[in-house]
Amino acid sequence: MKSLNFLSHNWRLLLAALTAAGIVHIYTTLAIVHYGEVAGYTLLAAQSPANQIKYLPEVTPQNQSLPFLMPDTRYAVCRFDASNRTVHIRAELPAPGWSLSMHAPNGDNFLFVAGTIDRTTKINIVVNRNNPKFEAKTIAELPEEKKSPVITIKRKHGIAIFKAPINALAFRRIADEQLNLFDCYEKRRRR
Repeated sequence: MKSLNFLSHNWRLLLAALTAAGIVHIYTTLAIVHYGEVAGYTLLAAQSPANQIKYLPEVTPQNQSLPFLMPDTRYAVCRFDASNRTVHIRAELPAPGWSLSMHAPNGDNFLFVAGTIDRTTKINIVVNRNNPKFEAKTIAELPEEKKSPVITIKRKHGIAIFKAPINALAFRRIADEQLNLFDCYEKRRRR
């Protein structure tokens, strides 16, 4: 009886405590990703040399670099690090289903480019340590002679993931050729 009497007089205090606990829980859940690397990034970064292409093995039940990778898709990754030098990432996306995505160490996906049905999408990304601005021009805004947009990004570290679907066994060679066009390299500064 005393506990019901206590609750009836202090219900506002109890409601405030529950609300505060909910706010702290939500804040902690949303803020935790900004304080460290996510598991997927850590796994890929450990397997990938900086500023070089790493082709992930074919996905089988026994061999999965990350959970939820599709077995009918080939993947290549580039762990980029522009701390000392400018890094260039180039790719060609010939059709729908092909994509290039870039991820920060905390799991943010800050750039995603998908292939289109009309034409091959050529991408040239410059990760420049001295230029902390973000520029993205769509293909429609560019003059006809410049079909490859140059995107300057503000992140110095991250992973670029190139995804190449294999629609049928006969298309495997095409997927491998496109994967070989994916490039990630450092550009040395002039002295």
